This record gives sequence, structure tokens and C-alpha cells, in this order.
Amino acid sequence: MKTPHGTTLPDPLVRVDNLDRSFGSRHVLRGLTVDLPREGIVGLVGRNGVGKTTLMGILAGQLRETGGTATVADGAPFDNAAAMNQVCFTGVDVLYPPQWSVDTVFSVAAARYPYWDDGLATDLQGRFGVTRFGRMSSLSTGQRSLVSIIVGLASRAPLTLLDEPYSGLDVQNRRLFYEVLAEVQEDDPRCLVLSTHQLADAGRIVDRLLILGTGGYLTHDIDGADLGDRVVRLTGSTSRMTDVLDEVRGMPDIRLTAMRNVAGSMSVDVDLNGGTLPHWDGVTRERLGTEDAVIALTGEPES
Repeated sequence: MKTPHGTTLPDPLVRVDNLDRSFGSRHVLRGLTVDLPREGIVGLVGRNGVGKTTLMGILAGQLRETGGTATVADGAPFDNAAAMNQVCFTGVDVLYPPQWSVDTVFSVAAARYPYWDDGLATDLQGRFGVTRFGRMSSLSTGQRSLVSIIVGLASRAPLTLLDEPYSGLDVQNRRLFYEVLAEVQEDDPRCLVLSTHQLADAGRIVDRLLILGTGGYLTHDIDGADLGDRVVRLTGSTSRMTDVLDEVRGMPDIRLTAMRNVAGSMSVDVDLNGGTLPHWDGVTRERLGTEDAVIALTGEPES
């Protein structure tokens, strides 16, 4: 499979070129090429095990690539303090010593990140209702996620990597997270990368969506505003859809991603990929929501 290249930018904060990462004989990332902007919210999605967290670890300088290159602010991040000072990588699985209090986490973060904003950390701690004196070992998954969100946003790092920031959050705090994210980004724009499985939520907040496929390839690089028009679902009788599919299969670039056939009715999801479809009598057409669209795009194409 040939991996598509992501968007090339004239002055990127992050440049990833033909990146590979393996763990022994297991290939996690293969031939990944993409630029990330200095400002914007980027969603990083894909099935479990496709390399989202691994990519973040490489950009944060915690892992070394096994092939290709990755640069942050023109420097390779691994074992490079200047590049690592531009990055904050946090998430519920980024562990802190269990005996630390939340206040200790914030104090260590203040010493670690050169752009740390203690006023913002205090404000977010109050808004999210996180006690600064609770020990990390006593916090729920949702509370640890909130601590990670506060560290990431208050770091003011030019490249902020949030790995599954929604984990364990209740509806109220998830909505508050969207509000806070928009406020912080408007006040001080940066490159924010969110790795997430909350696909419906991601579609409302990201400017750009990167989709990693099985095998660690970049399969799609989509403007967030275009995702809703990317995949459509066609539905009709089995006999009618059989004729329609014969036409669709002959159209360049258009890709069939999923097919369902129930009780004489057939529906199929179609990745338009910049193409257009004609109108067919007896066939309904529906735009997919973000979650269904991403599921369709990350699925295996029809053989």
C-alpha cells in the first residue's frame, strides 16, 4: 500500500518526512509524511494500535524514529532540549508519581515548561473543580484527565499534544473542555494536536483531521470543514443499488468503504475524495456525521 502524503506547508512548526517506527519486528508507523501548522487544532484519529501515541511520543522527544525524520521548530526532538522545550505531551496515560499532589504536578510543570502560565492553571483548576491537594493515586480517571488538560493548556507550549483528553470525563466537563479549548486557542493560538476516539466531538472542534490506518500509514489528511461532505451513504433496493454500484466502481478516485444488505434493501458508504456522483432515481443520499464518516474512511475498501 502506498501512503498518501499529508499537506505540505511553507513554514510548518512540525515536519514529518517518511517516518518509520518499529518495536522489534512490529512496524507501528510506516512512511509517514505530514506537516503541522504553527496555529490550529489538529485531530489525530484511527483504530487502536495504529501509532497515534507513538507519533506523539516521537514529536515529544520521548521516542526515536527508526527511519525518516521528524523536526519540531527545525530541530529533531529526541535528546534535544531546545526542541523539547517547544512541546508538551500529556494525557491520562502520561503517569505521574502516585504520591504527588496535584499542586506538585503543577509546580513541576511550571519548572519544566518555559511558557508556563500559572494564572491560567489556577483559573482552569477552579473551573474544572480539581483540588490542588489531592494525591494523584486517589484521583479518578476523569480527574486525572482534567489534570492533564490543565497541564497541557497552561504549558502554553507551541506544540501541545493531548492524548485522549476526554478519557473519563462526564458530559459537563467535556463541554467545558470545548469551551476552554476555544478560549485558550483564541487568546494564544498554537498547534494543538488531539488524539481521540471521541469522533463526533472531534469533528466540532478540529481545523484538520489526520487519519492513521492499519499498518501505521497516513490514509487521509482532511480539512475539518470538508469532512461532512467527504462521505455519503447511498440507499435503495438491492436490485437498483446493484446497477448503481456497477457505475460507481468505474468512477476514478471514488471509493466504496462499506456495504449493507438487509431484507431487499442495500446501503453503501462512498468516499467521494473530491469527486461527484450523479443523481439516480430510487436512490437516497445522506451525508454522514463525523463519527460514521471516520469509521467509513478507516475501514477496509470494498474488494
